[in-house]
Amino acid sequence: MNDEVFTFLNNEYLEDFYQSREPVLWKNHLIFAVDGTKAEVPNSDENRAAFGESGNGQRQSEVRALVSCFFDVFIQFILDLQIGSIRTSESELAKKNIAAAKDIISETPIIIIFDRGYPSIEFVRFLENNKVKYLFRLSSNDYKKEEIEKRYFKRWEIEKKYHTLKNKMKFESITGKATLYVYQDFWAQIIIFNMIQDVLHSSNQNVKKESIEKGHKYPAQINENMAIGLFKE
Repeated sequence: MNDEVFTFLNNEYLEDFYQSREPVLWKNHLIFAVDGTKAEVPNSDENRAAFGESGNGQRQSEVRALVSCFFDVFIQFILDLQIGSIRTSESELAKKNIAAAKDIISETPIIIIFDRGYPSIEFVRFLENNKVKYLFRLSSNDYKKEEIEKRYFKRWEIEKKYHTLKNKMKFESITGKATLYVYQDFWAQIIIFNMIQDVLHSSNQNVKKESIEKGHKYPAQINENMAIGLFKE
């Protein structure tokens, strides 16, 4: 099966949402994070050629792909996933993330948060040319007067969701050794992830409302582990 069917399904699933009034905005902007992570894939000659290997150059080095996600820090949807060679730069995959996500997002302005590995003159030029507002993590010696930590820390949500994908949803459990299965299975997991986040977001809103009505000091929140287990069943 052509893996692009999963990209199409994900776009169809999210387009209605981002063209409605439901997205959460910060000062009239959608806030996203882009980040990459290494993902283990089945050890086959085809995958080794496609993605490369991560290790110290020994024979038994693990075969890994570099994946990059375009992530809504408030609603926690993944709008786009890019899969590349372990030798690919994160900024090159980020460019593809941005281009793909623009097909989903309406005309609402966006801000993208990046980690410290992304800043470069070439990448900043790309963002400026595409009229994308951005926030980079920099060294503590840079721009000392800027108080941007609170906004930057929203980026941590993407790290937590990589943990969800890898450890709770078993993102790296590929069903076959062919490279096509890597694309199929990774993208299929992204669609399921977004469905779970959709249900969690709606349910947490209802639970929060009930907590306020009952006068609870702290709003209740649904357990993500239990939600994933119930969704799988």
